Amino acid sequence: MVGCIHCPRTWNLGSVSVIFKLIKQNVSTDETGDFLLFWKERMFFLLFLSLVILGIVPYLTGLTHALQRHDWLRVSVYTGVYIYVIAFILFRRIPFGFRVRTGLFFFYFMGLFTLATTGMAGSARLYFLCFSVFAGIFTGVKGGVVTLFMNAVTLFGAGFLHYRGHIVLPNMHSLGGADWLLISVSSVFLNIVLTLILAVLVRAIDESGKKFRLLADNTVDLIWILDREMRFTYVSPCVQSMFGYGQSDWIGSSVKDHLPWDMIEAYDRFLRGNPEEKDHLSVESVMLHRDGTRIHVEVTGTRIDDPGGNNLFQGSIRNITTRKRLVAKQEALRERLFRAEKMEALGLLSSGVAHDLNNILSGIATYPEILLMGETLAEPVKKGLNTIKESGRKAADIVSDLLTISRGRSAEFEVININRMVENFLDSPEYNRLVALHPHVEMDVALAPGLLNVRASYVHMEKSLMNLVINAAEEVSAKLDGRVKIATANRYLDAPLPGYEMVKPGEYTVVTVCDNGWGIEEGALGKIFEPFYSKKVMGRSGTGLGLTIVWNTVQDHGGYVEISSDADGTRFDLFFPSVGEAMVEKPKDVSMDEIMGKGQTVLVVDDLPAQQEIVCRILDLLGYESHAVGSGHQALAFMEKNRVDLVVLDMIMDSGIGGITTYRKMKKIAPGLRAVVVSGCARKRDVVEIQKLGAGSFIQKPYTVVDLGKAIKEELIDEGYKNSRRDAEMVGNRTAAGRDRGTCPHHGLFSPGPLKSHGDRRDPV
Repeated sequence: MVGCIHCPRTWNLGSVSVIFKLIKQNVSTDETGDFLLFWKERMFFLLFLSLVILGIVPYLTGLTHALQRHDWLRVSVYTGVYIYVIAFILFRRIPFGFRVRTGLFFFYFMGLFTLATTGMAGSARLYFLCFSVFAGIFTGVKGGVVTLFMNAVTLFGAGFLHYRGHIVLPNMHSLGGADWLLISVSSVFLNIVLTLILAVLVRAIDESGKKFRLLADNTVDLIWILDREMRFTYVSPCVQSMFGYGQSDWIGSSVKDHLPWDMIEAYDRFLRGNPEEKDHLSVESVMLHRDGTRIHVEVTGTRIDDPGGNNLFQGSIRNITTRKRLVAKQEALRERLFRAEKMEALGLLSSGVAHDLNNILSGIATYPEILLMGETLAEPVKKGLNTIKESGRKAADIVSDLLTISRGRSAEFEVININRMVENFLDSPEYNRLVALHPHVEMDVALAPGLLNVRASYVHMEKSLMNLVINAAEEVSAKLDGRVKIATANRYLDAPLPGYEMVKPGEYTVVTVCDNGWGIEEGALGKIFEPFYSKKVMGRSGTGLGLTIVWNTVQDHGGYVEISSDADGTRFDLFFPSVGEAMVEKPKDVSMDEIMGKGQTVLVVDDLPAQQEIVCRILDLLGYESHAVGSGHQALAFMEKNRVDLVVLDMIMDSGIGGITTYRKMKKIAPGLRAVVVSGCARKRDVVEIQKLGAGSFIQKPYTVVDLGKAIKEELIDEGYKNSRRDAEMVGNRTAAGRDRGTCPHHGLFSPGPLKSHGDRRDPV
């Protein structure tokens, strides 16, 4: 009983499935191409499939009747027509245009045959109607009009020939000429109405489809339609340019097939979410290109109100990868701007604090030195003064770190060789203390031979190197195989090098400090150069300014920093522009006798009385005649009445005019006036400007007696002697530069050269 109920239903569903399978196999046009042509093929194939299936009954009936009457003509026609129809099913590669033309003439032929064998009483008019209607559907209005004309000519012509006696149509004994005319006119009218209406309807559908295709084919966004199983039933042609797939590759595939693995869970959560929230879809997601590239997309869609249909969603996909990159670039630029503004603000703050502290420290660091020159001091007093002086010097070093944050500060630049600087650092007390503090850390050194010189501030370069080495040693101090390597190299870049910042092409001298520690967290890489950003214990592992000093030193020297860090360690490469100049040997330390004056008049211009007193005491001890004033206006008034051999000029004064303006006006009174410039915090461009006016050396406060004495002596020595010495130095620079350039070929890749061991530590990192 159950079988009797369900078997027919199973057979019917299976039959329908087979039919649609046959349609799909025999339709060659892709649905993603010409929609109307696609459906025309389906309709035409379904038409002939129906003739094969449903026409079996009339074929067998007509064939039996013809055999009984021995009407072999009808047997041949019926059989030939049925085989002809079956050919449309079996021969799948017959072009659609040929199928349409031959298929239409099948109906016309059947109409002629039926008219000739049964007359108007048969199905001739039905075949003629199908001939014109199908022509209007499959070939358009033009084809419909042509077939209508053929039908009209055939019907009226057959009647005319019959009633004129030229031909004999069967079953016409009861039909008069007027009746024939009425039937023919009615039939032609029905043909015209149905054919033209259907042809115009198909034309309208075609025009609408063309507009949609024009929109779909030319939009940069991908248009899509999904079924209820979230599979694509349609995608627009730009899927090729956006994702590298053809339309047929996507149609029938699931959305999941085109998502990266890390997005599938989010997709599943969306499907499990509130159904009301899924009526409108608007999300940013990531999809995969055919080559595996991740593409950022913006997906928008709406639910289709189609209760009886299979489609669920329709919408578009927009490629926003470029926009994402621009946003990321803008965000990076905004972050860099914010960082620069923060560094500038901290620089202004630190420069103001450093200026005031240096003026205060002059009394702590310099005055004890003056007092120690007294010969009648008791030993305990000398010891106390030395302690005060050393404490002042240490405080001045900390203030110097603050000054390093202040970009554009004045510093003494000279031609130096970084190899020699590294060797001096390895022999320094600071390095020896570091080795003693971390005895298990291996220190490797690889200095490249023929290293090009750089123009730099020796003090700041050495401090930067020391900070990097200290950080690296502390990072690996807890490892049993902790290693730190210092290396140098010549490197020529013919293309920009991406790193922490873009390194421009050119010739560089590179200093590398690397370790085999645990690396720097990715989130911290963008902050490590910020002042006071440190994960170390403040006060136990520095002040938090170590890498800030490195950053500002590199920036002040026109260089770049490249950082690479992972679980195997961290590497800092400092790029400094190379120069072809030779080093000038510094004069040896001078004795007090060499810096003593001969009674020359020196004017001290400083707005702080304590500074005036300190400088005047030093000048008096050195044998000069000293005078002090507290402003630029007072200095000009003093020079109007007194002769001055040299002026010790403070760059920054709160009262009246500044140092540059003061010196410019002094030069108008005494064109040959010489000057030594001093300041607690002076900008480099201001020092350069005043030196262009004729001023001599710049001395950073707090300074020593010897520093001031050497600077004054340098400015007061015979001008002819100074010029001859400078000429000799210039000749020596050019000669040495030629020698250096001849022995230093360009290196296309970073190569630290042979390893130079320090002590027993030889393994490179």
